[in-house]
Amino acid sequence: MAFEANFSDQIGIFDPSRVDEVVTVIGVGGIGASILPTILTMGFRRFRLYDPDVVEDRNVATNLIYRSKDMYRAKVERAKEYLLDNDALEVEIVQEYYTGQESLSGLVISGVDSMSARKEIWRHVLAGDVFLYLDGRIGGRHASLFAIEPFNSAHIDWYEKHWLFDDEEAADLPCTVRTVVYPAVALGACMADFLGRWSRNERMPAQVDINFAEPGLFLQTVFVGDDD
Repeated sequence: MAFEANFSDQIGIFDPSRVDEVVTVIGVGGIGASILPTILTMGFRRFRLYDPDVVEDRNVATNLIYRSKDMYRAKVERAKEYLLDNDALEVEIVQEYYTGQESLSGLVISGVDSMSARKEIWRHVLAGDVFLYLDGRIGGRHASLFAIEPFNSAHIDWYEKHWLFDDEEAADLPCTVRTVVYPAVALGACMADFLGRWSRNERMPAQVDINFAEPGLFLQTVFVGDDD
């Protein structure tokens, strides 16, 4: 008999029976590997994953789903194995950069590490049928999440004006502070919350910044809309 998860504890916060969209995750490194366990546990069951890379030793040290025995395996293969082992229904994988192989639709999550890759994804987000686009960025002890509604002109203008700059303009962190695991985990939790808000038709911030380097914890949100 197939196992059926009991989501009664979270009904009212997130009801997975209301959501059957495929979640497209582009990049299953630090960000993707943090969001996948969380949203799978929430009840998302259908996924499409893009990533050209294989598991390295640094991925094992700073990611949630990769193990030492996964070294040199394709990241998407291990991610698919993890998802199916934990009751995902459908997982499609592409061991390539996303360059428009398929039209984007539904929910799209970007966990890439270059602005040129983000620009390419964004171009196809606008050309597709995407309800919600989540762009995650991490570095050092800082994480930022952008939640963009591609049908919202205010979101489009704000995102393109302020957050789609060239790679040369991106922050250049010393290699010794590239990242640790917990900003990505926090970002995964924020993404999961945003997906819950989206499923409840609640308004959500277009940007959340988390800075663990500040005393306590620095958290900033930005709302963008015609009435702001």
